[in-house]
Amino acid sequence: MPRRYRDTKAARERQREELRRKKLKSKSYRRHIRDKERQKFWSKIARYLRDPLSLVRPQTEEAKRAKQIRKRVRHDRLLKAADFFRNPFKAIFRSHPLREERKRIMYLEKVRHREERQLAKDETKLAWKEVRSSRELRKSIFREFVQSSAWYLLAALIVYIVYQAVTIIVANAYDIPVIWRYSRLVFPLYTWSPLYTRQALVVIFASGPVVVFLLALFSLRMVFAKNKSKSRLNLLFLWMFIHGINMFFGAYIAGILTRTEFVYASEWLFLSNPGDIEEIIFGMLSIAALIFTGRQSVLLFLLSSGSITLVRPRYRLFFVISFIILPWMAGVILFFVITLPHYYIPLILKTLTPGLVVLPTLIRYNSIEYETLHESGLIRRRSFRWGVIIFVIALLFFYRLILNWGIEFK
Repeated sequence: MPRRYRDTKAARERQREELRRKKLKSKSYRRHIRDKERQKFWSKIARYLRDPLSLVRPQTEEAKRAKQIRKRVRHDRLLKAADFFRNPFKAIFRSHPLREERKRIMYLEKVRHREERQLAKDETKLAWKEVRSSRELRKSIFREFVQSSAWYLLAALIVYIVYQAVTIIVANAYDIPVIWRYSRLVFPLYTWSPLYTRQALVVIFASGPVVVFLLALFSLRMVFAKNKSKSRLNLLFLWMFIHGINMFFGAYIAGILTRTEFVYASEWLFLSNPGDIEEIIFGMLSIAALIFTGRQSVLLFLLSSGSITLVRPRYRLFFVISFIILPWMAGVILFFVITLPHYYIPLILKTLTPGLVVLPTLIRYNSIEYETLHESGLIRRRSFRWGVIIFVIALLFFYRLILNWGIEFK
């Protein structure tokens, strides 16, 4: 017989022996368990014969505790049932304890906010009295307003000229003539011209907003530049950033309301009709983007100030109004005036939509995280520049004069 066969036969025998041993062990263990259970059962019978009430009377501490818990649960259920039959409505709509605690916390928060608002009003009244009595403060506020308004108008002109110039260049690339006027771009071709292809309309009306959006991102990058010569123009770059964002998102909002310019790009891109779901979603996203930009730009405006005194929490409201709100209002009025007598409704709307950026600054200007900003050393004093104001006035004059009759690009 081969050796290999003998080895496998011996291995099978050993395996059978091990299985037999395991079965015997499991049988003995099961027999042991059955004997224990039988003894436990007969002990219970003997205890019952000695004391028949032992089945309802707990013997161990755990059994007593479990019985007390069951009794308490039954008692709570009976109380709930009694409350329900007494007043079913009150039992069903009973207020939760956590809800009462939440109400109390909300009430305390309201009281705290009310006290903070009252304290802020009192501080503003005292600061207003100081402003009326102090010539230096009035002069500083007026200087910040004039300087910020000049940078606002210069940034608006730069962004708007880039917006129009890019649109003209792209239109000429598609052999579409354009007349550049001070308030708008005029396309002299008739509506059903074969040059107005779908691709041409999408690219022409989307190129301007996209380029000024990239210009806005570049301006934001320049706001954080460490170069001292560039940091002097922080306010210009900040206003260019806001105008670039506005000429992208705000132009779309104006286009939805007037059915002009940027909205043509989405209409021809998605082949949608006025009021379609794509237009509503993009419009809501545009409004949210402008509001978010305004909330996040408060710190940049505070750091761009040239007056440490006005950035103090006591005078910060006057700073925000004179440095942010009033320049926007002055820009709206000036752009309306320079476009008379043929004012252009989409342009007026584009000057109004920056309000979605500047007005949210009134909510966060006095946030607790900016409370010690005037002591951080990040605010640098800057001199008042009459040259910027004169340059902006001259630029507005020549812009209106040169484009009064329009420049035709063929």
